[in-house]
Amino acid sequence: MSSAPPPSGADRPLAAGSDASTYSALCDHVAKVIHDSVLQALALSMLQADLCRRGIEAGNREMALAELSGIEPQLQAAVETLRGVIAELQAAAQSDRTGG
Repeated sequence: MSSAPPPSGADRPLAAGSDASTYSALCDHVAKVIHDSVLQALALSMLQADLCRRGIEAGNREMALAELSGIEPQLQAAVETLRGVIAELQAAAQSDRTGG
């Protein structure tokens, strides 16, 4: 199976002082990144885990290993995307606290 889609927006920090730095826009941005990247990767990983289980139950070790090998990179990409979102939120909170 293919790997998770690349992070959609987590690698593009929101510009301070722009319209996108408003609370509502930040919430929309975070929701989109989490939905489009993290949740998709988790859903795909769940499907692959199910295929892996079915492969094991059917005695098809090769299929199980192939599905299993795709899960880790997808979860790692999801973790990295979440780290990017957290960094954006921390930067926005810091900017709000400092008035910048």
